[in-house]
Amino acid sequence: MQAKIVIERHVVSGRESQALDIAVEMRSVATKQLGYISGETLIDTEDHGTMIVVSTWRSVQDWKRWESNEDRLRIEGYLAPLLSRPAIVRVCADAGEFRAGREGSSANLYV
Repeated sequence: MQAKIVIERHVVSGRESQALDIAVEMRSVATKQLGYISGETLIDTEDHGTMIVVSTWRSVQDWKRWESNEDRLRIEGYLAPLLSRPAIVRVCADAGEFRAGREGSSANLYV
């Protein structure tokens, strides 16, 4: 099952451009990782300090491997001081794939 990773970051005012440059660098390195499919970086149109990164990975395991990759941790180390609070990371799956993978479970009683 593919994994969609949604990362929400809140950047300190005045550091948005620098944070975006670092996020773009991180995505560039991510594109070379096993299981990486796609990614995009979004900026909230009303709060330019809120950056959302959405990436798609072949599996949760591929994401977990990248999440603990030393290159990612190094780049994240440059980004962390520019944030006003810790990043929020959500590991998600397509609802249709998620439901199909749970066929026969009690979760389907409510669908």
